[in-house]
Amino acid sequence: MKTLVMRRGIGGVVGVLAAALVVSGCTGGGGGEPGPTATAGASSGTGVAALAPGVAGFDDVYGQSVAWGECAPLDAKVQAAFDAAGRSRDDRECARVSVPLDWDDPADSARIELAVVRYPATGPASERLGSLLVNPGGPGGDGQSLAARLAAEPRADHLSAAYDLVGMDPRGIGQSSPIDCVADDDVKPDTVLFAECLRDNPLTHHMGTSSVAKDLDAVRVLVGDAQLNYLGYSYGTALGATYASLFPQLVGRMVLDSAIDATWSGPINAFDQTQAIERASAELGASCGVTNTTAFPCAWADEEQLQALRDRLTETPWVASDGTEVGDSFFDGYLTTTNYKVNAERAHRLELIAGAASGDQASIDAIAADHASSSVGLAGSIVGCFSRPVHPDLLALYDHVLEVTGDQDRAADEVSDLGTDCSLLEEEGTDFTESFDATGSAPILVIGVTGDHATPYDKAVSLVAQLGTAELLSLEANQHGASYLKQNASCIDAYTDAYLLRGELPPADTLCQLDGAP
Repeated sequence: MKTLVMRRGIGGVVGVLAAALVVSGCTGGGGGEPGPTATAGASSGTGVAALAPGVAGFDDVYGQSVAWGECAPLDAKVQAAFDAAGRSRDDRECARVSVPLDWDDPADSARIELAVVRYPATGPASERLGSLLVNPGGPGGDGQSLAARLAAEPRADHLSAAYDLVGMDPRGIGQSSPIDCVADDDVKPDTVLFAECLRDNPLTHHMGTSSVAKDLDAVRVLVGDAQLNYLGYSYGTALGATYASLFPQLVGRMVLDSAIDATWSGPINAFDQTQAIERASAELGASCGVTNTTAFPCAWADEEQLQALRDRLTETPWVASDGTEVGDSFFDGYLTTTNYKVNAERAHRLELIAGAASGDQASIDAIAADHASSSVGLAGSIVGCFSRPVHPDLLALYDHVLEVTGDQDRAADEVSDLGTDCSLLEEEGTDFTESFDATGSAPILVIGVTGDHATPYDKAVSLVAQLGTAELLSLEANQHGASYLKQNASCIDAYTDAYLLRGELPPADTLCQLDGAP
């Protein structure tokens, strides 16, 4: 299934921790034949797995036995992460867990299956802390791949030693009862395809973040943990905040990295994200000037030069040897994906752009052959609809755009495009759309990155205020994601370790730097 580019107004591209984490739902950590049956809670749980409030009537879900068994082969990119670290994890276990189609209707006996992977803790049994459930974001990223990446990452070894790393593909996504929809067609318009998807897939009406949070809680109970220990990135922070708002008393140690607030799927957030992406894309030109090792000059140095390059591509696209045209839209997608990269991979992509802008055919061919996408797919778009306000505040959006840009035409354009496919979903706006509230929960660690293009830093600040029980840890950098899997920031990793392993929060207003930063 092709990726459907999310329209402006549905919520923008929230993004995942890294583009490499988005893998095909046909491979990865889950699947395989069921292995020996293990009773619910047969792991290094931290105590009696208390049931969440309001789950009466789902005895079959909470009383099921989980059959942990062999897993399908890892996705190639995830396998490469293990190979690069010189390690393997043949002890990983996979399972399928039954959960309700509709958590709000105990009388409905319909069930779906979640694909779950577990990497058992590697440390001494006496030092294990239970399970750490993880989510990479999206919406649409699969938790199985993130669990694998953390298990492969040497910087996360302390986590791997203390916790069973547990990854769950969210409902309707990856290997968890995936919805079967056509996202692109040469004849039917996208709106019709969206409507057909809703009509033909009952699960689309139960894919809101609150439903996924309840799935997380079922997995928590089935692995035997008294509270939820959780690490979420990007959209995964909205998932964690939703859980904390629904079940504050069940929050254990929760890290929300590259955070967004409850307005993540609203039009103002979509505009702010677009602006952040534009700033980050312009700043890539300065990055190219530092890292470029080719004979080709960098393609831009500021926003004006970047726009001039886009204008040229609108008139005269680059043409690959196979005839593929790289016009302004293709280029913008490639550029946005480049913002998710770091270190050598980002530098290489900027060098390809420099070569292409200078007419180098090999560089154009390499860019044209890259079909990676940073857009949220059809399933992710549907998830976003549940958190999109049914009646967005048009005046607030207009005033916000005007304040940021000073451009009345731009403000008019934004408010004229408020209608979206989400209006086709009767459950639009039924999830958290204004604020989270985790009053009564254990302290939560929120991480924000000052130059984050996908989840602007002020959203992390806002989330801390909304939750009411959180502490903010900041990283000064231009990247999406801070802990463990991005550019080395030992300060961030150390504070995150201290919190997840010992429950120690960083001092208030802590600002970390990348390793080696001046």
